[in-house]
Amino acid sequence: MKAIVANLILGSVACIASSSLPVLADVSSQNQNAPDTPANLSAKSLESPGVFVLPSAYIFEAESVVYSISLEDKEYIKNVIQQDDWKPNQNIFNSTIDLTSKGSGLTDRLGVSLKREPYLNGNDQEDLIFGKHHTFWQSEKQQNYWGLTTVKTWGESKTGDLSVEQLDYIDSAPILAPGASTLTISGGSKQNLVKHQNTLLGKVSEFQGGVAFHQSLAEEVTVGLGFVYEDFLLGFSQFTYQPDNFPLHTTVSVLQGKEGIELYSHLKLQPSEEIVFNLYADEKDQKFDFNWGLVSGLTLIADGNSETERLRAGAELTFKNEFFSFLAKAQLNNNNELQWRINSKLGNFRLNYTTDDSKTNTEIKYNFNSVQESGFQFAVFFENKNRQRRKKEENLAVWGWNIHSPEKLGKNRYRWEIDLGYGFGSEGEGAIASIGAAINPSLSMKLSYEEVSLTSDETKVKLELSSD
Repeated sequence: MKAIVANLILGSVACIASSSLPVLADVSSQNQNAPDTPANLSAKSLESPGVFVLPSAYIFEAESVVYSISLEDKEYIKNVIQQDDWKPNQNIFNSTIDLTSKGSGLTDRLGVSLKREPYLNGNDQEDLIFGKHHTFWQSEKQQNYWGLTTVKTWGESKTGDLSVEQLDYIDSAPILAPGASTLTISGGSKQNLVKHQNTLLGKVSEFQGGVAFHQSLAEEVTVGLGFVYEDFLLGFSQFTYQPDNFPLHTTVSVLQGKEGIELYSHLKLQPSEEIVFNLYADEKDQKFDFNWGLVSGLTLIADGNSETERLRAGAELTFKNEFFSFLAKAQLNNNNELQWRINSKLGNFRLNYTTDDSKTNTEIKYNFNSVQESGFQFAVFFENKNRQRRKKEENLAVWGWNIHSPEKLGKNRYRWEIDLGYGFGSEGEGAIASIGAAINPSLSMKLSYEEVSLTSDETKVKLELSSD
């Protein structure tokens, strides 16, 4: 039964995805002189005997360019390592080749690291999310879901462009214009799709998946029906009501299976653009969040969770002009623990600081004036990281220099960039260096060398491809 359901859902995902992927071919068959469109990185089947192609590109447009790397010796393909520095960025999917050396050689381990930022691509009618993201249904394994989800829309969606956060239909159900509908198909597994099996593909374990169809029945009503497979088959149904003349949004979701009926509700009250209150409830817990924009640049924030007995309240302050920008966010929880985040820029000087109950990160950077005759810009930086992990305190401080091109390729990428630094911390000390280059406005490559990190004193060499 499990195999049948898995094949059914994965087959459906492939069919839906294929409508957005008109070309899915090997690198050798692609036109390398195609226009400079963004390359969309994603995982690709590596079944070809003798040749292993690391995560390459799904082709969303026929003229898109594919970037990939091939390795001839599969003995060096060991495992997939997930980074522990996850940040909720739905537009970036990074692929890393991680070579770690013990002693004099770099042959002890070669793995592939798929960072936890999911990759999202879409338009008004079709969306595809690949990587670590929410299940659209409520699940205890939701935070560890790693897979592929496609959403096809017919008509107009009132929720706008899909984001990873909106894929959690229990907390953010689709709201459709009259006559519109959506079909959502998702298939994946707990943690990464790849397990440590001495091959890059490994085994898919603990399969999860689901199909949901949403239809607008009236101007203010959207309903959804479908099924979910997670250890056993569950029915999925949903009712959303959002009146146009009253600032109340209500969603009721039901999962029904052999364990009985699970009921979830979401109430959203938004009397104005400045005030938003959300209340989420099920049999296990109740959660809420509250945002109130008092004046321009100042917002009061609060949230709570009955299951974890967590309650936080604070404020966010923002200010920006041509010379100075500042963002500060502070929250105090019911254990009297203060969480801070500060991002600031004053002329050529930058300061970023983040702290919570388990980790603290500080970054200071000063950019010197451009050296026009030399064709580069120069900066010095200091980074300090502290983390409490498994009753052990870890720390790493890095002093260094940054040299980069004076111009950028696109909005956020320098044409080339070099970092040279020296780090020392709880795991030891050593040199840290990297060199990177932008291939096009949305794709860059970086080669880095680390003799020490926050968690290890092993020497590492990494090749990273970053797409956004």
